[in-house]
Amino acid sequence: MRFSYSIIKEYLKGDLSKDKLIEYLEILGLNTSIVSREDDDLIFEIETPANRGDLLSIIGIAREIIPFDNLSLNIPPMSFEETVNEKIKIEIEDSNDCPYYSCRIIKTVKVESSPSFLKEKIEKLGFRSINNVVDISNLVMAEIGQPLHIFDLHKIKEKIVVRKGRIGEKLITIDGKERSLNPEILVISDKEKPIAIGGIMGGVNSEVCNNTKSILIESAKFNPKRIRRSSKNLGLTTESSLRFEKDIDIETVKEGMRRTTYLIAKICGGEIGKLNEEGDVKREKVEIPLSLNKVNSYLGVDIGEKFIKDLFSKLNFKIEKKKKVFHILPPCYRNDLKEEVDIIEEIAKYWKYSEIPVSIPKAEVIPTPSDVDFEKLEKAKDIMVNLGFLEVINLSLISEEIVNIIKLPSIPIINPFSRSFNYLRPSLIPGILENIKFNFFHQIEKIKIFEIGKIYYQNEKKYLEENHLSLSMFNTGNFFTLKGVIESFLEKSGINYTNSKFEDHLFGEEGKAIAFYLSDLKIASAFLLNEKLKKFFEIKEGEVYIGEIYIDKICKFLFPEKLFKQLPKFPSIQRDLSFLVSEEIIWNEIESLLISQKIPIEKIEVFDIYKGKNIPDGKISISFSLIFREKDRTLKNEEVDEWVKNIIDIIEKKFNAKLRK
Repeated sequence: MRFSYSIIKEYLKGDLSKDKLIEYLEILGLNTSIVSREDDDLIFEIETPANRGDLLSIIGIAREIIPFDNLSLNIPPMSFEETVNEKIKIEIEDSNDCPYYSCRIIKTVKVESSPSFLKEKIEKLGFRSINNVVDISNLVMAEIGQPLHIFDLHKIKEKIVVRKGRIGEKLITIDGKERSLNPEILVISDKEKPIAIGGIMGGVNSEVCNNTKSILIESAKFNPKRIRRSSKNLGLTTESSLRFEKDIDIETVKEGMRRTTYLIAKICGGEIGKLNEEGDVKREKVEIPLSLNKVNSYLGVDIGEKFIKDLFSKLNFKIEKKKKVFHILPPCYRNDLKEEVDIIEEIAKYWKYSEIPVSIPKAEVIPTPSDVDFEKLEKAKDIMVNLGFLEVINLSLISEEIVNIIKLPSIPIINPFSRSFNYLRPSLIPGILENIKFNFFHQIEKIKIFEIGKIYYQNEKKYLEENHLSLSMFNTGNFFTLKGVIESFLEKSGINYTNSKFEDHLFGEEGKAIAFYLSDLKIASAFLLNEKLKKFFEIKEGEVYIGEIYIDKICKFLFPEKLFKQLPKFPSIQRDLSFLVSEEIIWNEIESLLISQKIPIEKIEVFDIYKGKNIPDGKISISFSLIFREKDRTLKNEEVDEWVKNIIDIIEKKFNAKLRK
């Protein structure tokens, strides 16, 4: 809607310049956009807050600027005399859609072009002049903020019915377009047919024209949600619908009817009928308490009682002080004010934000201690980065297609936003594989990535979540490299796992997966991705090695407190051994056997595993170092040689091994 400085002045008593008007509107945050400037006028538009439907009117703007200056409101005349007793029957199908509907008959009106003063006003306000009757309804909407509709009385059959549209009904609206109606659209109808779309636009079949002799004025209160639903359904937004969607108070509805009746009688003539009303809206009067101490505390300035009393008196609020608290009753058109902070904001606007000092509040910042488990996860990420991996972060949602391929029980989402994200992930691995697929398609040939995140599962009737760490290597290293990464992570995070053994994984190739154990607790897995999943994720070349570490299972053991250990006083002795063993032998079995010997072995370290030239089929060469040390004395070579001899004998007998010389 457009506003005119000269028209606004008509509704104010007192002096007001064009510059002052714009200044006051800017202070109130109603950013103005100048449309045109003339010697004695200024046409502009404003940005209206979503909850301030009362500002979509000339009187609304006039009321808003009164407190800034020595101004008062000039209420336009609304008095008239009723001379006709005739009424038309009103039926409201659902009072929730239309809480209140009123109409009035005016007979023997003269419909013609608007007089020049009315036409000029209408055009300044951005409307197109049609005729005197239609122009009056648009002027009242601009003046007061109440949309009205005026029907040709002789085109209405018997009664007015406010109801929902019906499937198959059609209505040609006054813009010349045929509209298909349905139960989502509120309509105004007579006994036989729809004659208007409620709160939005009238129909051609009941519009006022130059031949019209008697009219029916409609002024109603519609449910904002219903009007919004009708507007969206039709794809039709009008000046009327914009106002009804912001909600209009009952007093404005009644004032609109009175003002329209007055102007019709004055400009168009006619005999005025009695008002017919259906429904009622009782406004619950809620006083808002206001503490002066709270006002000054919130705004940081000392605002006196006089300023508050004067302000709200000028704004037409009822204000009374009881003991030390103001009790404020906003007018019915200020339905945006609900609680004390709203009133304080109103005070701040008129005090002017520019007059409120800006200062940085002083506060002692006390560091918040981090959650211990969170810190452990951050340290785990640091380890993976130091091991040469890049972190990825994926959504916790996966598609039904992936759920069907991975064969893991998954929790469905009740209201998924996409078919691609309708399950909670039971594993991090599908996300990791999507990352590899994406990078592979973008010519990234070597990939080392990891993710730490939650997986979700159901245990009986409970929904549970766990933190996992998944890592993957694509075209970088082999199975032993992956195993070494996991062992290195466990070592750096303070986990001394008990053993590892071959154990198939759901996503791995058969016979090419191992599991890591801490006593009887499975804490990690490593495997070569199977061909089925490679094919599904379109990873056509290279081998994908994947590891999983079940972080939550070992969280309490991660990063134990490091205690001082006295440096050894006596020297160590190292011996290197190399054996040919069956390739089916697991190193942990050999290591466990060595640890079980009652001899002072300080450290066992594998430095080579070889299979190939000069090694018989079915055999592998394992080379390792043994470091011996006593805490309280220096070892002798002779006794170490004896221990090594016993170790060789045990390994050869236990594992059918052969010492390489």
